[in-house]
Amino acid sequence: MKTEILEGIERSNAKLLVEMMLNGTEFPHCVAHPGYSGCWYFVWGKTKKVVKGLLQLNLPLHILPFLIFKLKTLRTEGPVKPLLKLLKNIIRSVAFLTAYI
Repeated sequence: MKTEILEGIERSNAKLLVEMMLNGTEFPHCVAHPGYSGCWYFVWGKTKKVVKGLLQLNLPLHILPFLIFKLKTLRTEGPVKPLLKLLKNIIRSVAFLTAYI
């Protein structure tokens, strides 16, 4: 069975990873995360990509309803308090969704 699994894998890193997993040995981080010097660098790089993508999605989703429904609030209360609440809501939304990576 082990040889059947290994024959279907062409890439050498993936093949090495499967061999180590099947043998029950630990494998180095460079095999699991190629191009990164450790697991935390991989996680940090992925987190930055996800946050950037979520900001591109969440900014319009939060700003458009804010502009449509809160223009009166901007005029009466001033811009600082509603804009800080908008910023807080965007940060909360991005942080919540980023936690799932």
